Amino acid sequence: MKKAALLATTLGWMTVCLPVAGQDGISATTAVQQAILTSGRAVVKVFAFDTVQQVQTGGPFSAVVVSADGFLLTAAHASRPGHTYLVTFPGGKTAVAVGMGRIDTDEKETLPDIATMKLLAAGPWPFAEMGTAVGKGDACMMLAYPESTGLPFPTLRFGFVTDPADGHGFLVSGCTMEVGDSGGPVFDMSGRVIGVNSRCQAAEARNHHVPVTEYRKYWSSLTRQANYRQYPQPDSGWDLPAPPAIVPLLPPGALVIQGAALLVSKGKTTGGTVWRSCKRGTFIIGKLSDLGDTVWLKAAGGKGVRLKVVARNPGNDLVLLYSGKDLRLPGVENLLRNLEEPAPGGFLFAALPGGKQKRGITGTGTFDMPPRLGSGYFGAKLVDKNTAVAIAFLDPEGPAARSGFLPDDQLLRINGLPSTGFINDLQHYQPHQTITVTFQRGDSLLRQSVTLAQRPEAPASNHPAEMYEGGKSARRDGFTKVWFSDMHISSTECGSPVFDDQARFCGIAIARYSRTATVILHATEIVRWMGSLSL
Repeated sequence: MKKAALLATTLGWMTVCLPVAGQDGISATTAVQQAILTSGRAVVKVFAFDTVQQVQTGGPFSAVVVSADGFLLTAAHASRPGHTYLVTFPGGKTAVAVGMGRIDTDEKETLPDIATMKLLAAGPWPFAEMGTAVGKGDACMMLAYPESTGLPFPTLRFGFVTDPADGHGFLVSGCTMEVGDSGGPVFDMSGRVIGVNSRCQAAEARNHHVPVTEYRKYWSSLTRQANYRQYPQPDSGWDLPAPPAIVPLLPPGALVIQGAALLVSKGKTTGGTVWRSCKRGTFIIGKLSDLGDTVWLKAAGGKGVRLKVVARNPGNDLVLLYSGKDLRLPGVENLLRNLEEPAPGGFLFAALPGGKQKRGITGTGTFDMPPRLGSGYFGAKLVDKNTAVAIAFLDPEGPAARSGFLPDDQLLRINGLPSTGFINDLQHYQPHQTITVTFQRGDSLLRQSVTLAQRPEAPASNHPAEMYEGGKSARRDGFTKVWFSDMHISSTECGSPVFDDQARFCGIAIARYSRTATVILHATEIVRWMGSLSL
């Protein structure tokens, strides 16, 4: 096989280097990235939109453009004929769409969950080709916009078809879904749409998609603005076969990787990364928020080794632990490192205690996560008003109300510092910190101190997307230079080392963010911090 030439391409939210098309036996990473290049621009974020008031009127969901003239596939439980929607493309371009055909024969169960929309402006629009039926075991990928992440670009997930048609006619795959992904596309390895996201079960491997063949079957009816309570007449010739999808060379199910540690603290176990083990002692990195002042390493045979805390990095939730003994553990310091910027489509492997591993895929490029969920609680609903941020209403038991703030107060600055936006500024302060807020009340410019509280726990949800094993990490944002992976790392496994498909150390699984996303802290942040310490 000839050596592949490389083609660098920027998609607005990622840059990939791809072999020129036409090579046989391409890797799974190359196939995925080539498919993203082919179809990724057509994956959009959508919400209901009042075109007169120019305001959002519904929660976000996903869709995919499948024709140059702007038809989109989405889910019936998110779209209604005649309603208007704001569509945002990965590069940030926006357009207005209208709901078109919708098939809903079972309103209670929202079955078969088929709907289309149409962009109102003239094309041509970037679009993804519709595929055809797939078989059990076929590799597939999904691009969509999970609501919990709030990212302006889609996240990638990878899996296999486990059932081409279940009892409700859904295609079932291992591409994990959550709220916001509804209506987003599942692709084959050639970048053709094979399904549209509908719903998920609690088990991470059970994700249900409407087969694209259902859209092809009723296409003429779906291009009309109508709500069908019964299946319309099928089109003739809808089931014409498509060329087979690329069958790439998949990475191995496991690599020879090492460096995992099992830590015990506060009566619980969690993951860790062995950095170095030598005559001067053993250094292990853990997840700070999961560990107390007393930490034990659970070694082979169940023997425990007491570890000393020697350094903390609250910004990235890291702690460095030390034993004065050479525990003869394989560490990651001297392994080949991958310090490059990750691109979606690269396969990842996490080393876990006991020789276990988990595989996932790089779902995004790197970005910084502000401490939105772990920041201090002010206790007010804030809205934009004029050139400031105003209080819409107050939690009567929250810090702002107890400190004397009132609705309509316009919040200007914190601690007298220049503002980058009050809401953004507020995210950089932690629970129990006292801040001084400069604000406008009527014609008066005032200052008031307030001590931020711990953010209240959100009410427990019975949605299947919130019922995965291990749940979310308590601390899951506020990190510098991270990316998302679909790796199913339990919250009790965070702190474990992550490697690329060449067995190069590339980061630490620092948090389980949601059903679809594990947060990977880039190796450059770890190397930089360790280099700043005198070990």
